[in-house]
Amino acid sequence: MSGGPGKLMGIRGLLVLIRVAVQGKYTCTQNQKKKNAPKIDWRAMKDNEDEMNNVIQYLDSIVTTINPDMHAPIPERHPCQKRVEEINDDLQDYVKLINKLQRYTKCSPSYCLRSKHRQQVCRFGYPKERNDHLFIREDNHGQPELVTSRNDPYLNLHNRLQL
Repeated sequence: MSGGPGKLMGIRGLLVLIRVAVQGKYTCTQNQKKKNAPKIDWRAMKDNEDEMNNVIQYLDSIVTTINPDMHAPIPERHPCQKRVEEINDDLQDYVKLINKLQRYTKCSPSYCLRSKHRQQVCRFGYPKERNDHLFIREDNHGQPELVTSRNDPYLNLHNRLQL
């Protein structure tokens, strides 16, 4: 079932909403239910602070753009090449993974740089603004836009448990 942002949706809709941080737009896709995942009805959320807070709390629990050590060097050796016995510090391994794989580091005219008002800008919106908390706002097209807690302007949105 597909529809506009006013339609109820399950986890798939949440995942599409999560992509807002990267793409800046929101579209609905097929419903797919996940246990404990709140349903999103954008029109209702705008008028109901409790519903909005419930969705924000859920999204904040599954995605992040917080880098525990954004000044750590990018490892030369790919972190996924480690053998199991080499993994001994979960936080340090996570930092290496995100600094190697989840940071947007290279803009080029052939890939992402576009001219806008006679300036070169990244079409993915990097660097992104730093924020203290996650929130959802309406963009200039009336669509929901997810803005995540962010301390690193170049970190991609990701789920820590999946890394």
